[in-house]
Amino acid sequence: MHGRVKTLVLAVAAVVLALPALVFRYLPMTDLPQHEAVLSILLHLDDPGFGFGPFYERHLTASPYLFPYGIAAFFTLFMPVSDAFHVLAFLSVLALPLGMLAVALAQRRQVWPVLFAFVFAYDRAFFWGFINLKLGIGAGLVAIAAALVEPESRTSKVVAQMATLVAAFTHPYGLALPLAFVVIHAVLGGGWRVLRPSVLLPGLACTALWAITGSQAMAYDEPISPSLSERILTFHAQVLGGYQDATEAALLVAVSVGIAIAILARGKERLWQDPRDRAFACLFAINLFLYLTLPQATATAKFVHFRHAALAMVMTLPLAMPESSRARDLGPVLAVSIAIFATVNAWVHLAAFDAEARSFDAVRGRIPGASKVVMLAYDPHGEVMRTAPYLHFAAHVQAEKGGLLAITFPRLFWNLPVRFREDALVPRTPVRFEWHPGDYDYLTFGYFYDLVLVRRPGPAVLATSDRFPYRPVLVRPPWQLYERAP
Repeated sequence: MHGRVKTLVLAVAAVVLALPALVFRYLPMTDLPQHEAVLSILLHLDDPGFGFGPFYERHLTASPYLFPYGIAAFFTLFMPVSDAFHVLAFLSVLALPLGMLAVALAQRRQVWPVLFAFVFAYDRAFFWGFINLKLGIGAGLVAIAAALVEPESRTSKVVAQMATLVAAFTHPYGLALPLAFVVIHAVLGGGWRVLRPSVLLPGLACTALWAITGSQAMAYDEPISPSLSERILTFHAQVLGGYQDATEAALLVAVSVGIAIAILARGKERLWQDPRDRAFACLFAINLFLYLTLPQATATAKFVHFRHAALAMVMTLPLAMPESSRARDLGPVLAVSIAIFATVNAWVHLAAFDAEARSFDAVRGRIPGASKVVMLAYDPHGEVMRTAPYLHFAAHVQAEKGGLLAITFPRLFWNLPVRFREDALVPRTPVRFEWHPGDYDYLTFGYFYDLVLVRRPGPAVLATSDRFPYRPVLVRPPWQLYERAP
């Protein structure tokens, strides 16, 4: 009973950690508005009031993200698209702590090291809006937990197969994680457990299909690969790296010390003798190696290498889980303190960002439905975040009111359930235009758009000219909205 109480308290604490995703209207998640827009296109493609028809078409077979979009679509029966994605964001924060809790319970180990996972729930992947990745990792951890249950049972096999299928329809990393674990576990003498090839086959088949589709996708950017020294020096920022202040650096140091103390305290146990521990240690080493070697971006995928920095840290958590706990252990005290710090820190910063972003309400209220909008994000960061949460803020309006954006994900990415129509007569924008608003050119592509949304410091407005034939209709620093001049 005592163990059940601890588990329940930990689960409730994880909910408190994730609640900001439901409480605040604006979340500092760069890609989130674009995902909202994609779902809105799926739901309203045939509604002429949204004006999506001339530009988009459904393409469900190309996307490995169908499960999250399906969950969000279900919630739109009861709430707006934006709120449905806030539910997904809430679940994405819960995914890591609850997935790691499942791993601890499956091994019959102490659950308090799961509190260390609270630090990584709001990681860099969250702030870039990689909801699918975070949900996929959570599903992958549940699959691993099912593989660790002893003795094996029909229930554990069903859970493993369901978790791998969910992962396959959520994000490829979610399937790669349990697959790598069981292979390493088997090689190290631990056996295949319940994740045998027959269990993994459906998910692997789906992933193979999407891999073939992705290999045929058109490139949209040049590969980028940071130097080894840059990767080492920025490791802390690649794991967390969301806020402009130093609180995340302090959290990362604290959790690293806490994990190290917990691992060292297991010295009297069978640490490193258990193939489960050795498999997690290998996953830590593999992810660290991938972080140090993979490119930052390929021709068809962005922000690749940083994902493995956080994954490497996460793979140390099972190594910190003891089979028993003593009254004088320092580990639980550290874990509770760090979890409280991580929770309060998230609430404080997400509240500050929401307050900062509320000035956008006036802008979205002035944009008519089905408008064609180009956004110039001279200041995509704001005062709270180190990432670029405002980069795609115009997509909030597209999700709510329809229309077209100069930067729209279905035109850039192959792995979405909608794609840009090949027969859409829309001029192309420059590569990485969202990051380089100075590349705006009215004559080559700007002429196609009705409105220009600008985010930049100060009240000074852009002058009307032949190269910028727009006039300001709203100036609410740092936001400015322009319409075509008569």
